[in-house]
Amino acid sequence: MKTLYKSFILALLMLISTNAFAGGVVSVNSSNKVNFTPGKTASLDINLTNTDEAIACLSFTLVLPKGATIGAEKKDINITFNRNISPSYEVGIEEKADGNYYYFYFESSSAVSGKKGCLLSMEVSFADDFEGGEGKIEDILIAGDEEDAPESVTFTFEEATAETVEIALGNASGYNTYVSDKDLDFTGLDAKAYIVSAVSSTEATLKAVTTIKAGEGFIIEGAGEGTIEVPVAAETPAASGTLLATGQPSKGDYLLAKDGSSFVLWDGTGTLAATKAYLPASAISSGAKIINIAFGESTGISEVKKSEADGAIYNLSGMRVSKTQKGVYIMNGRKVIVK
Repeated sequence: MKTLYKSFILALLMLISTNAFAGGVVSVNSSNKVNFTPGKTASLDINLTNTDEAIACLSFTLVLPKGATIGAEKKDINITFNRNISPSYEVGIEEKADGNYYYFYFESSSAVSGKKGCLLSMEVSFADDFEGGEGKIEDILIAGDEEDAPESVTFTFEEATAETVEIALGNASGYNTYVSDKDLDFTGLDAKAYIVSAVSSTEATLKAVTTIKAGEGFIIEGAGEGTIEVPVAAETPAASGTLLATGQPSKGDYLLAKDGSSFVLWDGTGTLAATKAYLPASAISSGAKIINIAFGESTGISEVKKSEADGAIYNLSGMRVSKTQKGVYIMNGRKVIVK
C-alpha cells in the first residue's frame, strides 16, 4: 500500500510542478520530543523551515509507535494549520506490526513562502498502557525550485513528569499563607490547605480543601519549617470561594499571625510578598485587633470526640501524636496553642 500511495503522490507533485523538490528542514515540536500522559492527548507540531521559494504542495509519511494514534480514519484526524493557509489534503492509513503509518498529501491554493515555524499541528491520542517510543516523519516531498528534499526526522515520546510548586511552610508553627500562579492539588500530601470560608466580628472559619485555583489565597499547614512540593492540578478546579485577598494589603487589613492561631491587625509597616494572602478589613465589621481562627468540620478535627478526656493529643488532621511542638493541637476535645 505504501508503494502505491507514494507513487500516487509523486505523480501529483510532478503534475503540479515541473521543477524539482524544494529543500528545507522539518522538525517536531521544539526539540523533536513529544511529552505524553497515558490515556490523554498531546499536540504534535510539525515545523518546516523551507527556502525563500514558495511551496504549494507537500507530502510525507508520519509513523507513530503502537499505542499512539491520530485517528483511524481521515474524519477522526484533528489538524490545525498555521501560516494562514487552509490546504486540502488526502491521507492513507495503514496499521503495521511496528506502528501506525499515515501517508499525507497537502495542496494549498495559496503558496506558502519561505518562513520558519510551525506549519501544522496534530492531536495525538495515547492508550492507557502506552509507554513511549519513537516516531518518524519520512519520505518528505515539497514541490518547489530546489533539488534537495528535507531529510527524515525521528522524534521521541517521553512521559510527562508531574509539575510541582515549591511552597514554604514558613515557621515552626507550620502555617503560612500562599498564592500560586498555578492550580494546585493537595490530595495525598502530608500538608493541608485551608480557605477562609466565613468571617464573624471575632472569628475566621477555615475549611479544608484538596484543590486550589490559581490566584486564590489559602493557608497551608504542614509539619513545621521547610518547604513542600505540591503537584499542579491536572484539571482546573472550581473557585473555592475563599475570603482571603491577594496583592498588597492596606493598613487595617489582617495578616496571619506567626503561630497560625489568628489574624492580627496590620499597621501598614513594610510590604507583603506577592505569594502571600491576607484577610481584608472589608470582610470584618468589628475592627477588632485580633480575629481568632476556628476550624470547620472538614478539617479532620471533627473526627476527635469532644467528650474524650483521656489526655490524648491530636494534631489538626485528627491524628494522635505522642508529644507536641509549636503549633495548634486538640487536647481533651479543646483546641490548644503550644508556643
